[in-house]
Amino acid sequence: MNQETYFSDPELLKVAASAGLGLLAGLFLQWWKSARDERRALSDEVCKSVRNLVDTASDYWLETDSKVQQSQGARLLGQQTELAGIISIYIEQLASADRQKLRTGLKRLIMVATGDFGDRDDTAKIQFANGAHTIGAELITTVRQSLINRNSILGTISARLGW
Repeated sequence: MNQETYFSDPELLKVAASAGLGLLAGLFLQWWKSARDERRALSDEVCKSVRNLVDTASDYWLETDSKVQQSQGARLLGQQTELAGIISIYIEQLASADRQKLRTGLKRLIMVATGDFGDRDDTAKIQFANGAHTIGAELITTVRQSLINRNSILGTISARLGW
């Protein structure tokens, strides 16, 4: 009996190697997409926290009733702590330049959001409310730009190498 073989050993090896490389490439792509989606969700949470902090800071600085100010002040400090925590998690995944921009933006926002916190009188301070909105918007833009930078191929390489 003469049996025919469809593949010789070298051809079978080539097919197996191609299938293995395809599998590895597919797994890497799925991992990268999953990590990208997680970064996107985290950046959305950062932006949401910024908006909450800005709204509370604005309400605080425009409020003239000292009883309401106390409540808003406590909420403002809690939101500041939450934002600082979530940004520290987010920036670990970024390239060095974007990390510094976010740290600077966070410091600026906290400075204007808390202003002369605790030393205020019962007058509204529109400049702090305006500053919180302006700097908050800048910080959100920085978060979005850092996500774009990180999700690029160069950004992925830079972040992985710690640049």
